[in-house]
Amino acid sequence: MHGLSGTRWEALLSEDGAAAARGSALDAAPRARSQLLPRLLDAQERDGFVSEASLAAIARDLHVPESEAFGVATSYSELRMTPRTAPHVSICTGLSCLLNGARALADALPSALPSGWQVEEEPCRFRCDAAPIAMVGQRYVSRATADGVAAAVAGADDGGPDERPTAEERPGETRRLLGRCGRIDPDEIDGALALGAYDGWQRARSLAPTAIVAIVEASGLRGRGGAYFPAATKWRGVHAHPAPRYLVVNAEEGEPGVFKDRYLIEGDPHLVVEGILIAARAVEAARVYVYVNGEARLAAERLRVAIARADARGLLTGAPPIEVRRGAGGYVCGEESVILSSIEGERAVPRLRPPFPVDAGLFGRPTVINNVETLCNLPQIVIGGGEAFRATGTAEHPGTKLVCLSGAFARPGVYEVPFGTPLRRIVGEIGGGAAPGRTLRALLCGGPSGSLLPPSCWDAPLVPNGLDDAGASPGAGGIVAIDEMMSIREVVRHLAAYNAAESCGKCTPCREGTVRMVALLDERPGDARARMDDLTEAMGAASLCGLGQMAPLPYLSARRHFGNEL
Repeated sequence: MHGLSGTRWEALLSEDGAAAARGSALDAAPRARSQLLPRLLDAQERDGFVSEASLAAIARDLHVPESEAFGVATSYSELRMTPRTAPHVSICTGLSCLLNGARALADALPSALPSGWQVEEEPCRFRCDAAPIAMVGQRYVSRATADGVAAAVAGADDGGPDERPTAEERPGETRRLLGRCGRIDPDEIDGALALGAYDGWQRARSLAPTAIVAIVEASGLRGRGGAYFPAATKWRGVHAHPAPRYLVVNAEEGEPGVFKDRYLIEGDPHLVVEGILIAARAVEAARVYVYVNGEARLAAERLRVAIARADARGLLTGAPPIEVRRGAGGYVCGEESVILSSIEGERAVPRLRPPFPVDAGLFGRPTVINNVETLCNLPQIVIGGGEAFRATGTAEHPGTKLVCLSGAFARPGVYEVPFGTPLRRIVGEIGGGAAPGRTLRALLCGGPSGSLLPPSCWDAPLVPNGLDDAGASPGAGGIVAIDEMMSIREVVRHLAAYNAAESCGKCTPCREGTVRMVALLDERPGDARARMDDLTEAMGAASLCGLGQMAPLPYLSARRHFGNEL
């Protein structure tokens, strides 16, 4: 739990409320609005939902109006405001799972489960490489069948999520970030130290912050979260403002088809911690917040353990405090300004920009927001220098990229390839082509707001904005292989419906536009095309954040490459 003891909860929920709870138990946890989401998560983990009494007690204790606390709680998809009425199994109905039989599984399960059990559908469980996925309590059932789920229900111990397997290294890979995954015990530190963990941090400790920025700038490192913005440019941006400054690590990763950051944190949390330490020194951060997806429980726990292990070895001496925060669901939570609002205890909605985070971010102070994969590149850059880093990849995009293969691939998983690797090589040599008995006909690159690419585009190199003539991008690295299991029209509609469900509702173009996209896709194509074109243009130009701006991309790419099927 995040800091409220059972005694404190009993006091807060008593008739006298916060006054009765005042004392040493309360002193252990801060009373600030920024603690609102952690307290709401505490309540749900304790009771299974956020009750009216819990919400009122939390609001009273943190001096937040109850109506505002309710608004915050209801902006997160994972927070329940009512209790469950029956035990349940959840089935992932994300694209990769649908391509591997999730719909048939969901239909078959009710008759396979004990009386009284319910089947719920979830938009993604972020284990796309083991699709279809079911979940019983906190236990995942990989490559689920009705019999397998029934067996899990009968014998579930709910001991926590299982580990992800390490994919076998394939020809064409260049494993830098994945080098220790599967070779160390993530819950210990000695094995990681023996394989070079924290060597980059020890080197960075001897360098001035400006020198670290210069090395990273010389390396050409770009962000790996999907926007590919030069990392050093962000860092120089915050240095233009006086302290205090903050570093926020985006480990939210709530995009279906993308699971590489969780893989890194779960498999080699010390690489993540080391990258955080280097970046924090480079920007002279007063504090670090690591924002982890609410469902990624194992990742959050391993990160906390790794921080504690490093601290026990004296490796955090001189570093700022590092706090791990968990989100509570929602695709929009991966947007950087939403992360800031979430940490501050506000609703999960994007902010107007400018100002940008480097100018006025967390708590109004200059803030750098970096993705997990981005930071994991820092140790090798500090040790080897910018020129060595540039030896792999392309001139404009040096280094490697983690790709997440799922859907109809024969060998789904997380792999590491140099930028510039042709898509066809990733599909055939690394992903193994189509699974037995299947024929690949399209790739979805870039998640639910990505582009659909036919085989004629697969000779393109893996670089941002270069996957087709229209500038399709790999985004955060998700590549979903599509076969005859779903038509292109079904895929586009599924993605449109997902984006509509995940819209936070703050801006009209996204809130209304995503819903209208689904309705138009249900009409006859000839009748709807002109209106769809007008709608997608308006959404792209006027939406507040990337969800609405990019939601039309699957449709636009399908119209360009699969017009006769759309």
